[in-house]
Amino acid sequence: MKDGSTDVKSQGVVVGTAVFPIYDTVDEAVAGLGDAKVLQMLNAQVKTTKANELRASLTGKPSKSNQLMAAYMRIASSDPAALTEHAGDQAWLENRIAEEIGVMDNERLQALTGTTAPDAGSADDAGSYDDDE
Repeated sequence: MKDGSTDVKSQGVVVGTAVFPIYDTVDEAVAGLGDAKVLQMLNAQVKTTKANELRASLTGKPSKSNQLMAAYMRIASSDPAALTEHAGDQAWLENRIAEEIGVMDNERLQALTGTTAPDAGSADDAGSYDDDE
């Protein structure tokens, strides 16, 4: 057995690091956690995996890492100068990738259903429900 760790985020900000055991065998996991806990954790992971697989098959949505790579490649091919201009600016890149993933999600939704995701509204709130009074 060895230890692994992962950053724990809250609202996108790292708030701590979780350390966890990485077991080499099922027997080792049972010895460390007990039969009931191993079964509980296994069933929870099976449920999560099955839900993720179904979601991906129904929506065509790729894994998070594949989404990140696809978004980066789209940005690199459509606006390589922006990547050069903002080289080293991690916040800009994260925001730009998030925007591109939103565009890709909307394109995927439109392809599946013929509709688009609701818009957050215009910058000047034109057309908002408050204008209906």
